[in-house]
Amino acid sequence: MLQIKKALLIAIFALIFSALTTSTPASCDVQVSRSCPPRRPSFNGIYRLSIPNSLDSFNTFVIIFKEAVYSSQDLTRIFDFDNTPATEFAEYKYEPILDALQKLGAEDQIYLATKAVQPITENFNILSSDLVIQTYARIIAKYLLSQYILTPYNTIRLALAYVREMERAARCYQSQYEAMKEGFVNFLVTLDLFTAENALMVCLAYGNEWKLAAQEYY
Repeated sequence: MLQIKKALLIAIFALIFSALTTSTPASCDVQVSRSCPPRRPSFNGIYRLSIPNSLDSFNTFVIIFKEAVYSSQDLTRIFDFDNTPATEFAEYKYEPILDALQKLGAEDQIYLATKAVQPITENFNILSSDLVIQTYARIIAKYLLSQYILTPYNTIRLALAYVREMERAARCYQSQYEAMKEGFVNFLVTLDLFTAENALMVCLAYGNEWKLAAQEYY
């Protein structure tokens, strides 16, 4: 009976693998290459981990970022939010986010900044450092996946690049909130992923991840 189950599992995986490899169009719908820019899906698909090995890439990205923060004195400082009231965090995050949107020239700046921070106060009373670190890792990892940029081949490189931008910002800014904003925004800018056109997607992704974090922590 065990051998029959194993045979069935092998057959199922073979069918899935065959479907994945034969259904990928020549236009590079799944894998990013030099000749094929990443596809820009709608916000409805932003949390759908659909590319092969995407869950492994996501988890690896989050783990690398979290470990880097805890091993860096500069990053530990800017992500020190144990026992911080959610209202305080949201209030201090609002201005840097609004400032970034204004510099970007995005439309509906006040609305977008509000949508980004509102879920924090709606879902939390008190924050912790681990919660903030994990949320900031997950937001970026999911956004990169949604843009078909994060793959098993570049996960480590992109995670470390995100860490470097955060460290650079931590050394330049005394304010935790300003440093976090600069590191977050500058990393996306280097990948051409923070523009006036996709500001809505970034802000909604930011706010939505706080909602998901509340479901996992409570």
